[in-house]
Formats: sequence, C-alpha cells, structure tokens
Amino acid sequence: MRHLMAWWEGEDIDPDSGLSHVTEAICSLVVLRDAMIQNKFNDDRPPKSVPWIAELNRRSEALFEKYPDPVAPYTAIDQSWIEKPE
Repeated sequence: MRHLMAWWEGEDIDPDSGLSHVTEAICSLVVLRDAMIQNKFNDDRPPKSVPWIAELNRRSEALFEKYPDPVAPYTAIDQSWIEKPE
C-alpha cells in the first residue's frame, strides 16, 4: 500500500530501491498471492467491518429522489459580473 500511495501522490520511483513504485506494488502482490497459494499466508488483517456501502447507497438514492433538481452549491462563486480586460 505504501508504494501505491507514493505513486498516487506523484512519486514514480522509490528512492530507497530506485525501482518504480508500481513495480514494487506488483511484486508485493505476487509474493502475497504465492504465500496464499502455498498455504504460508498468516492472515493478520483486522476483522471485517460491518457492511455499510449498501446502506449508504440506499440513503443516497433517497436523497436524490427527495431532491431531484439539485442547485449549485453555495460555495460556487459566480464571477460573471467581473469585468475582464479586453
């Protein structure tokens, strides 16, 4: 995950190894999958969280139905009144 996040933030090369962060992330996943296949994987992930995405999607849909014609957010600034130099 460290390599993916570093790459996502715009760093292409790992300064420690000189290799691409994408290459390092792929290698890490290959090693992980091989350990799983060879029954050498110790699953120390935290317990699964309660499923919440379906409920969030349901609530979002209810909001879209309640407010079918959204307006621009109040943070949007209309600058059409500003005179622009020609």
